Amino acid sequence: MIESISLSSIATYSASKPEKITDLKSINFIYGANGAGKTTISRLIGKPAISAESNISWLRNTPVPAMVYNNDFITANFTGSTEFQGVFTLGKAEQAEIDRLQKLKEDKKNHEQLRTKSIILLNGEDG
Repeated sequence: MIESISLSSIATYSASKPEKITDLKSINFIYGANGAGKTTISRLIGKPAISAESNISWLRNTPVPAMVYNNDFITANFTGSTEFQGVFTLGKAEQAEIDRLQKLKEDKKNHEQLRTKSIILLNGEDG
């Protein structure tokens, strides 16, 4: 569990006015106005190495995997469907499969066109 978060010299948090978040629980919701630093906090939790001057203090100095749901997570994991309005898929691996399926559909269309042209040529018809 995270005991506290110290922010300094990272994004909107300056070295001259560092911030410290304390009294955290096992599950925390961070909310605020745009530009308040929510994403910066979540990025630091997800990757503490992004700032040498900011840190995360863990209970008993034992870091545990943190689950961070922010815009970075949404961008990396949710993909809008071009075929179905309002439908989203979840997962990076699934996006690769969607891209592969689209490529296979294009290949199929090209092969069907080539087949049609070949049949026309074999039958001696003008194309």
